[in-house]
Amino acid sequence: MVDHLGLAGIARQVAMNCALVKREGNHFWLALESSHAQTLLSDSIKERLKTALEKHLNTPVTLQFQIGNLTATTPADQQKQQQTERQQTAAEQIARDPHVRDMQEIFDARIAAIHPRDDPDG
Repeated sequence: MVDHLGLAGIARQVAMNCALVKREGNHFWLALESSHAQTLLSDSIKERLKTALEKHLNTPVTLQFQIGNLTATTPADQQKQQQTERQQTAAEQIARDPHVRDMQEIFDARIAAIHPRDDPDG
């Protein structure tokens, strides 16, 4: 849902690092690691998140933040896991490529780096 809220900057980072603990109607309980809360969470960021969620859902909402050690998965965690899986798939595909293996065998070539095609850092 974070991608649909139109958030940017710190507000997006906070949203990406929150885990939805519970939702009752339009009341949301979000959990945030204390390290993120200390450096990123402010009243203005809370208001930006609330406003973005209200706009997305087209209804008033209330947010309550729980600060502490998270046991739930956050959108940032999911994004990291997906990136790891894409990286692993790309490495496996390169390792199976007969042309790459030929280059390695004939020229003693080494692979310096592998980045998935959809990797924004690649």
